[in-house]
Amino acid sequence: FSRFNAYVGTLFIQRIVADKFTHPVFGENYQDNDSKGLALTFLTGAGYQFSVKSAVKLMYGHALVQRKVNLDGLSRDRVFTLAYELKF
Repeated sequence: FSRFNAYVGTLFIQRIVADKFTHPVFGENYQDNDSKGLALTFLTGAGYQFSVKSAVKLMYGHALVQRKVNLDGLSRDRVFTLAYELKF
């Protein structure tokens, strides 16, 4: 079982400053105060180590709390990744 690994955790992201952006057509600057606040994500994952140099990893994330406005792109409800790791 030493080749297997697993984890469970949470990721807290607290945005303390509102997002600012420039309108792509008009060039005016805007600030959205609803973009401040907490984003909370539940994370779980597992992996298998084939050798010292290679492994495969699975990760799943599920949003528990989201900010009202997500101009930074952190607006996914669920994320799943499959990765192959090659160390050199």
